Amino acid sequence: MKPSEVIAKADRNRPNMLTTEEKYFALNEIEGRVYNEILMMHVHPADLEKPQYAPPEDEEPADDNESEQQEETEEETEEETTEEPDMLVPDDYAKLYWYWLYCEIDDVNQETERYNADRALFEDAWGNFGDYWTRTHMPLTASAGFSV
Repeated sequence: MKPSEVIAKADRNRPNMLTTEEKYFALNEIEGRVYNEILMMHVHPADLEKPQYAPPEDEEPADDNESEQQEETEEETEEETTEEPDMLVPDDYAKLYWYWLYCEIDDVNQETERYNADRALFEDAWGNFGDYWTRTHMPLTASAGFSV
């Protein structure tokens, strides 16, 4: 799942006044927690990196003197280079992203009861993903410095 898909779904389900930049910031925050608190505590691929997502840049208006063919080529090139990476959590557990954004929205709107309900749902989704990762990946073992 892509960050823009998570944001689009959250916006459809919970209209809000948060900016796109604030939503990407929130997703970067939860991805950091997933990376540090779950993924890095288990055996993982050597090339696993903590992603940093950024909102798409606003497109500049095209120059009237450019041909349509050049514009199509540039658009295809931009689409290839601005491809968003997939988020760390598999789609089966992606609800944790939506609940995280819902909590951010509820916090800004000062909706305490709704925040508490969404936070409980987030904690459940967080636990479910953590349990899944622990079942499917060996934990890193720490050496105590001596052997028996």
